[in-house]
Amino acid sequence: MNKLLLLFTLALSPISVSSKQLSNEYKKDSVQADSKYKNKQILTTGMVKEISLTYTLLLEDNVTARLSNEAIRDALRVQVNKPISLECLCAGLVFNEPLL
Repeated sequence: MNKLLLLFTLALSPISVSSKQLSNEYKKDSVQADSKYKNKQILTTGMVKEISLTYTLLLEDNVTARLSNEAIRDALRVQVNKPISLECLCAGLVFNEPLL
């Protein structure tokens, strides 16, 4: 008798964290914050403080988000001093700032 084996993966929900909380956790204990966030999908919300010419966003509390090529066209709608929600991969602490 032949058996059919179905393989599937469960899509994990991103970890929700504000940019302020993310920054505070990295300031408090970067090793623990890395184990919680680094190389994981996160959903972060924060206030946009700066938009660079290379489409890098600086959020409140010095959280930096580099936009992918696919997200650049959406960046045209981003405004300074307005809130934004981003789903992204956390790269960890780079130059003492969380990098997304």
